[in-house]
Amino acid sequence: MNRKLVSEALTEIDQALVAEAMEFRAAGRGRSPERKGNMANTDTEKRRGASRRGLTLALAACLLLALAATAYALDLFGLRELYADPNRGEMPAEAQGLIEEQEGFAQGEGFSCRVTESYCDENNLILTLSVTAEEGYVLAGSDEDPDTELRTLGLGGEETLADYALAQHRKLLFVGASLPWEELEIRSESQRMQYLSDREMTLYLEAAKGVSAPEIETVCRISGLVVDPEEPDKDYGLDSIQRLEIPLRLREGEGSELGVYLPEEPEAVPGLVLGELTLRGTPLGITLRLTGTPTDLEALEKLLTIRADGLEFFGTGCMGIGQDGGFLAEFEQGRGELGDSLTVTFLDWDKQPVGTVTFVKK
Repeated sequence: MNRKLVSEALTEIDQALVAEAMEFRAAGRGRSPERKGNMANTDTEKRRGASRRGLTLALAACLLLALAATAYALDLFGLRELYADPNRGEMPAEAQGLIEEQEGFAQGEGFSCRVTESYCDENNLILTLSVTAEEGYVLAGSDEDPDTELRTLGLGGEETLADYALAQHRKLLFVGASLPWEELEIRSESQRMQYLSDREMTLYLEAAKGVSAPEIETVCRISGLVVDPEEPDKDYGLDSIQRLEIPLRLREGEGSELGVYLPEEPEAVPGLVLGELTLRGTPLGITLRLTGTPTDLEALEKLLTIRADGLEFFGTGCMGIGQDGGFLAEFEQGRGELGDSLTVTFLDWDKQPVGTVTFVKK
């Protein structure tokens, strides 16, 4: 089974729909942990042979369950903790004050899912969800597939998920989450999983949105797919996917305008006439929004991202052509010092500069 197909099906991301809603090319990827295990195709005999390791794996699973209970007791996998990483550090204190507890719940065949916490501001939406599989299933995120090795999930062992499930006489259950792309004008979205045991995980979902309101009522969409480890390469159709919705009521933290800047040389970047650059502050940091008019689409295709002197962005970023045909770049969760001018360098796909522009505050 192809990991990309599993992920796209479970997260309900229709690429044609996304392109129609906003033809952005993502300038930054999600922060999901990089896969380090070598992927290997294993035949049925090898999977059946995994039963010799069943006792060891069962003992390991018991230990993981005990560790999971401790983790929950210590609140190690809350939204605040999962937001933090070595690059952007801790969640700002102002943002921590906006974290809300949620109680939305959904029950699927073989698993249950509960939204535990949320954070929302005018640009960013973050959720944590607790997912628990019933006995008889091995739980994994929608970014995985039957050939994923246990050690890449932090569960230990070199066996694949299919090997492990066969040895345990259990089925595989892949679960993912997403937000309504059109309804919330989602520009980018990423998810990652923290595995607590082979039947429990915390799902962390982070998105950049375009809709802003003091209160937002929406849903979190949950998808699940059960895979028989005896038939990991079977073509599981869309009818095989469980689709659930958990209602969400969100209170949005306020932002503030930090300044509007105009380019000194609007045509300094090939393929563009640059417009206004707007900076806004949110509890998670600075949001940069830059508009422009395309003059050469082929030249624009060579652009990957931007670098703003004195600012570093730790959230999602998008740059490309919007639905209205105009150029739009947006970058989230920036940190740094602001002045009366801002120098922006445009980079190509080789991370080489193709144009530098100074923007002056109005």
